[in-house]
Amino acid sequence: MFVLVDLCVFALLFLTFVVEQAAQPAVFSRSRAMLDAPLGLANTIVLLTSSWAMALAVHAVREGAQVWASRFVAVAILTGVMFTGIKSAEYAVKFADGISPVTNDFFMYYFIITFIHFFHVIAGIAVLFIVLLKVRRGGYGAGRSKGIETAATYWHMVDLLWVMLFPLLYLADWR
Repeated sequence: MFVLVDLCVFALLFLTFVVEQAAQPAVFSRSRAMLDAPLGLANTIVLLTSSWAMALAVHAVREGAQVWASRFVAVAILTGVMFTGIKSAEYAVKFADGISPVTNDFFMYYFIITFIHFFHVIAGIAVLFIVLLKVRRGGYGAGRSKGIETAATYWHMVDLLWVMLFPLLYLADWR
């Protein structure tokens, strides 16, 4: 239920962004050109890798391969941390260049939407760390995988949101 509500909230944010973009195409196009698309692409690859690692972790738990499950969850956590590092660097460059949420409407939406997503990544990393501890204690196994599956569902949602955010913010120019 939480994932569905979260997806609805982001859908409203995306819709609002698209409506504002239609009203100010020149501002959004100029502002979009100031984003670092290669960093956005790097974060897309990092999160897709993380999501893949979580899928492998769930599969490993179902197969009773706890050691592999632990390794895959650790990879998912590590790649999540990489995402936050890349995104933090991107935020730092924007602020150093004098770009902030008050620069214009594009950057207001950019910072609001990406920061909410950033918070979701941090919350997901915390959840995955708890899952990692439980995997290492043997808390999951065949027929006892609901907790890791729930965490993986959340993590996949975070990944899906970024896969939608990246083209919306970094690539789609509607002029």
